[in-house]
Amino acid sequence: MLEIEYDNTNSYRFHSGDGGAGSTVTVSGIALHGNGLWTGNDFKVSGVGWDISQNSIPSVTIQNIDLAMSSIMLNNNIPDRPVGIWALYVYDRYIVTLNLAAASGATTLSVADTIPGEVTATGNLDFVGNGVYDKTFTSRTTNSIVLGATLATAMSVGTQLYIQGPGMNGSYTSSDVIPLFNGVSNEIELDDKQVVISLLKQSAKTQYVPNRYITKNNNFNWLPKTGTIIVWGNETFVLEKGTT
Repeated sequence: MLEIEYDNTNSYRFHSGDGGAGSTVTVSGIALHGNGLWTGNDFKVSGVGWDISQNSIPSVTIQNIDLAMSSIMLNNNIPDRPVGIWALYVYDRYIVTLNLAAASGATTLSVADTIPGEVTATGNLDFVGNGVYDKTFTSRTTNSIVLGATLATAMSVGTQLYIQGPGMNGSYTSSDVIPLFNGVSNEIELDDKQVVISLLKQSAKTQYVPNRYITKNNNFNWLPKTGTIIVWGNETFVLEKGTT
């Protein structure tokens, strides 16, 4: 999941899930602006999360076939804009385990596992784990499932069931995502196929007032090296690397 703020009130929010371009995922509690709706798009993240090496430069590559991203980049002051990246695992099914035996003719199943809150109140059960739903359920609590019809065959303690999850239509919160990156955009490269945005981590070393970063995009193309001697009137200065 990727969010890029491109002005003070608007963000691009994309997810790279299997729902395909145009599919949406709702995650409340983490978006900078708006209602937390993410749209499917083709993008690649590198240098963040687990994809890290000593010389990694965080970046994100976004498809630009329709030229929409390059238009946004060229018409807004994109460098120094907040960028957030999260991992969200979207499950089509959850595995739950019976903690009490269920006799033939039973209408309620008691499970040992806590059923996640985003699982719908009604849905389907897969008794075999082959991806085919065998039975409907009409309601559920965190540890029980009420069946839509009586159980035809007895089931023993420890039997695993597969309960239908929210899939790509689920609604999630900040507790369901793993933060991978929180920082700002830096340099941008674009062509008619893709937009590549390099990223900077937000930390005490990059926060200044006014909020202006020393990058090529802000016209800082050359800086004197550490140890450079500058004579100013009767005083001599030696440049050293700053600390915060």
